[in-house]
Amino acid sequence: QFMTESYARMLLQKETNLLLLIAEVVRENSAVYPRPVPLGLFGDPPFTLTQGDLQGYLQQMAREEGYRDIKQTTTSTGNIFLFSSLHLEPDYASMLAEWFDVGQFNNP
Repeated sequence: QFMTESYARMLLQKETNLLLLIAEVVRENSAVYPRPVPLGLFGDPPFTLTQGDLQGYLQQMAREEGYRDIKQTTTSTGNIFLFSSLHLEPDYASMLAEWFDVGQFNNP
């Protein structure tokens, strides 16, 4: 009753297909906003994935054809962001990740 449809959908999909859930979140952020997704997001609710589990899912996604568009970029501070190459060019995704992670905090 007090949950958004989007959040409820994530909770249901978390139980059935985590790979697809991760990919859909990354693709939506890349396409709609456009922005890469910090890897740390998936440690927070509703995902609550451990770093080890998440790395395992990302390795599995890299092997499966349907998830080959999910890419990683690392900022100058070492934080990893995910993006979809269907919606963001790698250089643009890297620039956006750097801005979100470092640049916006270092500019008045």
